[in-house]
Amino acid sequence: MLDLARRRASTLAEADDALTVLRGRACSADGAAEVVVDGGGRLVSLTLAESVTALTAARIAALVVDTERAAARDALARRHAVLDDLTADLGR
Repeated sequence: MLDLARRRASTLAEADDALTVLRGRACSADGAAEVVVDGGGRLVSLTLAESVTALTAARIAALVVDTERAAARDALARRHAVLDDLTADLGR
């Protein structure tokens, strides 16, 4: 029983570590914006290409928001994968 508890604690720690470093990433279709978010969908990094200088402020805003949403979806999918693995491991 103690061995099972140790294995589960180790499994939980591994999942926690994976969630801590988890990042979601996305690039806009035109490559003008690249966004990285953490596991909670919070912005970590935003990179804009020089080509955005030719865009209107409204277009840049839409580009950033759309790309951030895609990165957040990526992070969510990665988060679900970690949690699905955790659930499967704990079920053994």
